[in-house]
Amino acid sequence: MIKRLKTHFPHATANDDTPIGYQLQLLMEDGQSITLDKRELSADEADMLKKLFDFKEPSSLPDREPERSFHSWLIEGNSESAPQAVDRMTFPFRFIFIRFRAQPDQADTDFDEALNSFFPGTLVKLWRSPQDLVIVQEISEWFDDAIALESVVDTLASDFYLNIGIYSGVLVHKADDILPTFVREQYIYDEIKRLFSRKNVFVEQEAHLYYALLKLPYEVKELILEPLIAIDDDHELKETISVYLKHNMNTSSAAKELFMHRNTMQYRLDKFIEKTSIDMKQFPNAAACYLMLALDTMTISEKQGPV
Repeated sequence: MIKRLKTHFPHATANDDTPIGYQLQLLMEDGQSITLDKRELSADEADMLKKLFDFKEPSSLPDREPERSFHSWLIEGNSESAPQAVDRMTFPFRFIFIRFRAQPDQADTDFDEALNSFFPGTLVKLWRSPQDLVIVQEISEWFDDAIALESVVDTLASDFYLNIGIYSGVLVHKADDILPTFVREQYIYDEIKRLFSRKNVFVEQEAHLYYALLKLPYEVKELILEPLIAIDDDHELKETISVYLKHNMNTSSAAKELFMHRNTMQYRLDKFIEKTSIDMKQFPNAAACYLMLALDTMTISEKQGPV
């Protein structure tokens, strides 16, 4: 029977990333079971399966507020919990999505305190799955935008041996925008987290750009990457140009991050222009170059596989 269900609902088979609140476990008479993702089933299909089989719908609701209301509303889709969750909020805030390569110990108080120190103003932490965490961070006088997300990645790796990727969402300023923003950013996160093996931090609209590039047909990706063929194996040069663009084409600032002399940075820029014929002194060319390098990063990540 399980084989027949997998054949009939191949798109709805749950995996390790399926949030507990969206799991529907069907119990067979022989003691076996299969778990489906309720998001991939129509209401009629779910009702039919519940009538045909014994079932369990596990709940991962936290046992305390405000986590319980937020989890019920945002993770499990229970709109009745929305008013209680909204009452707890102070605007503006943002969602922080974190992907752990390996399952962390959620009961580790040192780990929990570290997250609180990285993200002051944390209202709740919501676990979508054992490896996917959402932090609701209020932006108040405690907010410190000087804390680079890259340093969070490095510290968790060195202190807790946890490899992670982070997607920081946009600021939410009013109650009506909470659910649409969460749904949109959750979807974007689920699409781009395969790229964390090459780029472990995404900030706000940057993630939308990478999502759009992911959806391009293969032949279009190949066309866009053609100007970089001349430096395909020069990873150091590509990294230099990426840092230069990240620093808004400020040669001195980029050189400082890479611990090199400004003249060395200028030499590499000239080398890039010579090999690719892309003059980055013109903003449209610099923007196009940013897209190319982003796509190049994604292409490598897709070959390496998901986190």
